[in-house]
Amino acid sequence: MARGKEGAKAAAGGGGGKKAGGAGSWGNVTNGDLLDLDQAVAMLKTTRPTFYRWLRAGKFKGMKVGRQWRFYRKDLNQFLKGQEPEIELTADISPLLAVLAQGIEEAGGAVSVEAEHPQSRLAAERMIRLGIALHASDIHLAPQLSTGSGPNTAVIRYRIDGTLHSRAELDARLLPALIEQWKALSGCDRQEKSKSQDGRMLFEAGERRLDLRVNFLPTATGESMTAKILDPSEAIAYLSLDRIGLATSCKERLKKWIASPWGMIVVSGSTGSGKTTTLYASLKEVATAGVKTITIEDPVEFLFPWMSQVQVNPASGMDFATAARAALRSDPDIVMIGEIRDRETCRLSQQIALTGHLVFTSLHAPRAARALIRLAEVGQDMLMPGEAVKFVLAQNLVRRLCPDCAREAKPQSALLDSLREAARRGGLNPDEMPAGFLGPVGCAKCGQTGYRRREAVSEGLEVSPEIAACLRRGADEAEIERVAVSQGMVTLAADGYRLAAEGVTSLEEVLRVLGTRQS
Repeated sequence: MARGKEGAKAAAGGGGGKKAGGAGSWGNVTNGDLLDLDQAVAMLKTTRPTFYRWLRAGKFKGMKVGRQWRFYRKDLNQFLKGQEPEIELTADISPLLAVLAQGIEEAGGAVSVEAEHPQSRLAAERMIRLGIALHASDIHLAPQLSTGSGPNTAVIRYRIDGTLHSRAELDARLLPALIEQWKALSGCDRQEKSKSQDGRMLFEAGERRLDLRVNFLPTATGESMTAKILDPSEAIAYLSLDRIGLATSCKERLKKWIASPWGMIVVSGSTGSGKTTTLYASLKEVATAGVKTITIEDPVEFLFPWMSQVQVNPASGMDFATAARAALRSDPDIVMIGEIRDRETCRLSQQIALTGHLVFTSLHAPRAARALIRLAEVGQDMLMPGEAVKFVLAQNLVRRLCPDCAREAKPQSALLDSLREAARRGGLNPDEMPAGFLGPVGCAKCGQTGYRRREAVSEGLEVSPEIAACLRRGADEAEIERVAVSQGMVTLAADGYRLAAEGVTSLEEVLRVLGTRQS
């Protein structure tokens, strides 16, 4: 893009520019080349609202002269020809493109050559392709402060099997251009830099059509970007209770209770523990043409057949509680309330279950017994959870050892003894289990991490009359857990030990995920 003598800077969707040097010119640009707002609207033969919408979406470039907009004629011609606006790069992007291409090839992916695309878009595309090749769930792009005397940089990281891995470092001067390109691809306002934005884009990789949910967050050192990679076709085709890796005892109990005509089923765990996946898999078992199923979600991750899925929108007054009341007036058989966050939603979900509906929901609680107590605390009623809740599934995710490089390992005796005792208290006899302990090594197929994919560790608590009595008298978590174990529950710690003893994961990974409290 041509620049005037004064060095006017054009920003996507409207950045800052210097004032005009005279009444009849903009540097070496004549009035015929530089248009005001009315002239630009007339040239595109549109209305002002539509023009502003295109400008915010970054369809073409504009710049501010004082309080007035100015536009280059050639930029508008480029838009009319269906071409993307250029994004100015203030540093060499070639090293980044090379690193991303190398990473894609090493991970077994395909590096496409899009010669007609600008380099900033090519970089964004390669970031996505590397994420696909690495089986990453998220892409993170953020500024990074220098730890030494060198300049600040930006770093590209990928969340793989729940942990972040740095894959590329780039000149910090390239960050604004890359953020701008991602905003353009995800339909966000490219000129807005002071507020958080959420966008979405579709990306085709061969026969796969991926859905990327993108968030932009302004920070003290510059904007950051996070993109969540979703594959709707894979979720719909392969999501089932038999595939998500629940322990056999948990899966059988869960299947029993989702066949119940009424009651409340709670899936608990920390953020990123697979709660939504388990809820969707459970709903797929029961959502058919013969029953009416309504889900209330924030956000709606995937669309499924035979489900009426409602997106929560607090800004418009549609929060979980409001949506749940509306759903109840729609004659449902099954209601899924994505998450219990407050007292109103907590009490309402239990009341819906007690009036003869099957209710699915999730809760942030690390263990099943703790989830029951939290329901009583949030709802401010120690009686209702014992009446409404039928089953609580607590889960987390541990990384599976890479089958190509895992090797026999001898665990530290102190760690082994601790987990064996936790397994014994948690409902399993470690003496009756195999001792095929393996450890991570690292190879090209697992990105030198020693792990590939993840497996669920879980515990399933059925709310028996004895458990309900514990709740009524205000028993603590430890007492409720002891009663549940005596009735057949296997705790998270015991299930984690089982996976390690079978060589699925390592004892160190179990300890990392479940923490130091194993009892």
